[in-house]
Formats: sequence, structure tokens, C-alpha cells
Amino acid sequence: MSEEANELTEGLVRLAGSAAPESRVDAGAAVRAGRARLRRRRLGVAGAAATVLVLVSTLSVALPGHGGGASGPASDATQSAVPLDKRSPLNIVADFGWLPEGLETFRYSLASYGVTVRAEGVKPEQGMVMPPMYQLEMFAEGVTPELGTFPNGSHAIKRPAPDVNGQEAYWLWSDDPGYAQDVKVLRWKSADGRWLELRDLYVPKEEREQLVLRIAANVVVGTKPIPLPLRLNGVPADFRLISASFERRTRDDRPKWTAEVNFASGPHSSIGTTVTPDDPRFDVNATTTPPGMIVKPRTCKSADGVRVCTMSMQEDAFDAVGGPKSWLEKVTLLGADESKWTADVLR
Repeated sequence: MSEEANELTEGLVRLAGSAAPESRVDAGAAVRAGRARLRRRRLGVAGAAATVLVLVSTLSVALPGHGGGASGPASDATQSAVPLDKRSPLNIVADFGWLPEGLETFRYSLASYGVTVRAEGVKPEQGMVMPPMYQLEMFAEGVTPELGTFPNGSHAIKRPAPDVNGQEAYWLWSDDPGYAQDVKVLRWKSADGRWLELRDLYVPKEEREQLVLRIAANVVVGTKPIPLPLRLNGVPADFRLISASFERRTRDDRPKWTAEVNFASGPHSSIGTTVTPDDPRFDVNATTTPPGMIVKPRTCKSADGVRVCTMSMQEDAFDAVGGPKSWLEKVTLLGADESKWTADVLR
């Protein structure tokens, strides 16, 4: 599977079967911004300010109980388990308490389909073998995830699973035996009755079930705001948050962390804002692109060992704030010392 296909694994738009909580997350704008992100990756702009995709992939990543795919078009409503806090853009409701060794990337994400926590293993330097990945989501209070059908037309079925910490659990399978090998997912109830879902990809079959059950048994449930290295002051009231994320990595060939907050600045335009360590090795504006391809440059500023950059694929995206430099004037960088970061981001 390509890197673009991996980006699509985040695009599982939740259709949980109940009314969505009120939120400022704009799913329609998220789709448009996600497509822009895919275009940027095709142009070789790795690491550019971007938006979590809400496109639905095929095969193992499109699951019943989520929007899109065979269940119908993605809804413009969000099914996030936590309504967007007016000050903190990234609040998780469940986190991994234990993971196997060898994982190198850890990501918290908020998008129109909800809040996800993801961990990925080391990608081999050569070959088509993909690193293992675990992704955790929690359904909203009172929501029972549906079964439904998969994109290939097969039906989702429940398979018995051992209780998780004494709570009801089941495996989500397909009634197509060949397809089922790619979509086995564990769902279980937390102690307070909410449903959780743990999906794995590229994990050896012989150890898959026991690993997933152990991870699930150690999941920590509880709302937790994620501190970020910036504040945004004076965001226009009609701007809508599309997504937010924080990713930490152990590799030396990429920034050790990246924070993103992305807004819809109009009906058909969006602004991406990315903060990373201030390291010239990862300056995307210096990236060489093939002849004839146009890549819009980012506008950046640095302070105290970190750098913030902003960009948009739409010419008019910054009109309401007087241009990208004026947008960056709204950003206060909090430096490389993580003890000074804050969840109180939106002012």
C-alpha cells in the first residue's frame, strides 16, 4: 500500500446511527482540505501544512459503522465523542496504556469523524512490507456502533471475543472469508458503557488477536487535552476548525514532533498551520519539485527553537485576515520546552 493509501486510513468518517453533538468542525471543508493535502503529497511537498483526510479508502480501512463507503455518502455532521472545546482544539477521550515495542510514530487527531489515537511501527527501508499500525477510537456516549456492509458488498458480522476487563466485546468480521482477513476489528465497552474500537493493520496473523486484546485491556479512558506549542489569538468568529493533530516520532530523518491546526476560512478555502522544531533539514520550501509543477510556498516564522508555517491551496484563503503574514501575527510560539506548552490554544 502506498503512502497516499496510508494517509487514507485516517479517513474513516463515522456514521454511528445517532444525532451528532454540536461542533465547529466543518466536515465539508475537511474533505476539500484533505483532497488538497493529497495533491500536495503528489507534488512532493512532504510535511507541508495539511489537513487530516476524511476520504474513505477501500479494503481493510473502510469499516461498517462509519460513514462513507457502502453505507452511503459521508455526512456533514460530526460524530466526535467530544464536542470541540472553545479553547483547546485537541482533546482525546481514550489513550493507549500499553503497546508492543518497536513503534515509532504516535499521533493524536481530531477531524470531522471524531478523535483518534494511532501508533505505527518502523517502516522497512525496502520492499512492500508495511509497518504495523494500531488505531483507537471511542464512540460517543449512548451510541451503539452499527454493523452494516463493507464496500465490496459483504456484510459485517460479529464474532465472539473474550471480555475486555469484564466488559462485553466482539470481533467485527466480514461474511466474505477472504475479505475478513483484512478487516478484523475489536469492539468492546468501557466501564462507563461507551463503545471503543481498536483496529490493526499489518500485524502478523499468528500474534494478532492476543496483541490486540492486551492493548485493549490496557486502554486508559478519560478526557485529556493535548498541550500544543502555540497559541492563536483573534481567530475570526466565522472561521471553523477543520482538524487538529499532534504527532511524535522517534526517527531522526523527520521532525521529532509536528502540531497542526487547520481552519476553513471560507466556503471553499482553508488555511493550514503547522509547528515543528526549527530545523533547516525539514524546510519544505527548499524541496525540489519536477519541472512544470507549481508548489505554493509556505510563509513561516521562527522563535525559541520552533517554527510555524502556514499555507493554502486557495488564493483567497487569507483575504479575511490580510494575508499569510497577518495570519502568523496571530500565532504565539511557546518554544521547544514542552513544559511551557498549553492546551489553551484558541483565544
